[in-house]
Amino acid sequence: MKHQSISRWLSQLGLPQYCTALEQEYDGVEDLLHLSEYDLLELGVHNHLHRLHLLTSLRLLQERERRRVNLAICKPIWNGASLKTKTGLKLR
Repeated sequence: MKHQSISRWLSQLGLPQYCTALEQEYDGVEDLLHLSEYDLLELGVHNHLHRLHLLTSLRLLQERERRRVNLAICKPIWNGASLKTKTGLKLR
């Protein structure tokens, strides 16, 4: 995942009030992907709906990153004789 600004991400979500709290602890959105509801509560996100909104967005970003990595791993490679994935599995 490319480095994504926390302030830009929070602004896109309509929750810019949490910029200071999150940017004091983390460098980019990719650093937030592991956060739990408890972590957000400890960081000062006391509104349950705000935590839910943040966690939903983070889970979507996790899924997007997982798919991107999986596609990169399984990208077909032509070696002149057959197609293989980067893992070495032959494609039929």
